[in-house]
Amino acid sequence: MSGVTLPELDASSRHREVASDFAEAIADVRDWEAPTPVDGWVARDVVAHLVDWFTGFLAAGGVALPAGPAVADDPAGAWSQHAASVQALLDGPTADAVVRDLLTAVQENLKLIVVLVVCLGLGSWMLS
Repeated sequence: MSGVTLPELDASSRHREVASDFAEAIADVRDWEAPTPVDGWVARDVVAHLVDWFTGFLAAGGVALPAGPAVADDPAGAWSQHAASVQALLDGPTADAVVRDLLTAVQENLKLIVVLVVCLGLGSWMLS
């Protein structure tokens, strides 16, 4: 990201950057049953949390993502499908309306956005 910070990017570019960083962390995972710093969680649980939580968040706002591989069967594939689906949504012709509608919903609970950003950052850390 040559000299540009995440807050300076639009939603699509920001997601592309953060999702790519997380995909790199996933690519380095050799043992999906390895424990993480979160008590009781293994590496697979981190991916499941991010895929399931954000898919549910979008669904609550009326946005359905296409189904991908199950995290239990293919964590990397599940993340790849999830990230590509979110990216397509953010790059699509209705992206402004979708982001606006989701942001309107989030204004009622701003903590959700903070949780997403923190979860992706912590997810990468937990998988490293």
